[in-house]
Amino acid sequence: MHHSQIYTKHPVCPKHLNLTSPEKKRDDQKDFVTLCRFINEIEKFKGGSHQLPQLINSIQIACKTVALTLRKSGVAQIQSLGLSKQLNLIEIKRLEKYFNEVFINLLTNTYAVCLIGCNDCDEVIRVDAERAGKYIVIFKASDASMNVDASLCLGTTFIVLKKKGATRIEERDLLQPGQKIIAAGYTLYGFSTEMVIAVEGNVVSGFTLDNSIGEFILTSENIEIPKMGKSYCADEGFAHSWDPNLVNYLNKKKSEKAGSLAWSARYTGSFVADAHRTLMFGGMFISPPIKDYPKGKSKLMFDCNPIAFIMTQAGGYASNGKVLIGEIVPEKLHERSPIYCGSPDDVKELVKSLKQF
Repeated sequence: MHHSQIYTKHPVCPKHLNLTSPEKKRDDQKDFVTLCRFINEIEKFKGGSHQLPQLINSIQIACKTVALTLRKSGVAQIQSLGLSKQLNLIEIKRLEKYFNEVFINLLTNTYAVCLIGCNDCDEVIRVDAERAGKYIVIFKASDASMNVDASLCLGTTFIVLKKKGATRIEERDLLQPGQKIIAAGYTLYGFSTEMVIAVEGNVVSGFTLDNSIGEFILTSENIEIPKMGKSYCADEGFAHSWDPNLVNYLNKKKSEKAGSLAWSARYTGSFVADAHRTLMFGGMFISPPIKDYPKGKSKLMFDCNPIAFIMTQAGGYASNGKVLIGEIVPEKLHERSPIYCGSPDDVKELVKSLKQF
């Protein structure tokens, strides 16, 4: 018999592969959900115009670019920007400028955005009328660039708002309270790249960047902050200029008689990293007024609002010590505010303590 006839009648196949068995039913529990698919499904359920998915997609591409630039294997990218291995202040500013340009270029070409507020730009960025959409994006591309030189975490924050008028676009449309946010999120660049996002009326979800396929994959379907925690995040280097009542409160929490109840301090210098830790493990993130910043050090639109929106959606609490962060109507884009956010029971106790004096 001819060899070709043998191979035709008896195809070579490993014994453990049963090619004639019926196709297995797909297991939804093992299904990978990408960020694009996740946002598309939300928009489809709401019957939207698909501008939001386009917008979020541009943000995730920008975040991937930042992650790639910061990764160890991204030395070539850093050198291509004319940066040295030991970054100085001028080079860090150049890196921040590059990140900002990436975000702005992507957002202005989504046909979903009409106005953009950038943390490092004094002026509002207006998208050309022929490319303008119905959304407003306010972002901070890098929250702690000085951490780059020490291989520490840094993050990106963003919020999405809707323009107020049907046709005319006004720059004051950016100045909306946190309660008007349509979507908010942050990306943390560290051991892995994590994006946490909350869309109005939905749960808080966490995504991890899978570098092998270049996609953000859903890894935390419903993030809920614990009602109580045992740690706080704050820059205690400025404690000498804090409200004495706040100092006394924290000292009391750190010296609880029962050892298991005593609080500990955690602080990295990255707003996003400290807020993320608080979200996942509970406790409080504190950024109070200080001598040099009597109205608060953190920026309301770029720092407080995105984190407060996410914390609140996850069952947490966020206040400036007097009112909820989401209730504050900003008067200017770069307005600053104190923020106390985290586990609801802990933050409410702190705010109550501050209001008693």
